[in-house]
Amino acid sequence: MLPHKKSTSADKFEPASLYSGQSDHFALIAAFDCWKSAKENGQGAHFCSQYFVSFSTMNKFSGI
Repeated sequence: MLPHKKSTSADKFEPASLYSGQSDHFALIAAFDCWKSAKENGQGAHFCSQYFVSFSTMNKFSGI
């Protein structure tokens, strides 16, 4: 659950919006692809903070 005052920010930056909200699976793929690019540029943690996703979860996904 997101902190109340961050809910507006979360709505604005929801990863599902990256794939037009079509599917949770597409949102996960989009989030991972964007995180991977951000991580390569040294911005992985910032991406996770901005999009409210777990850095450790993204790292786990990268090992699959």
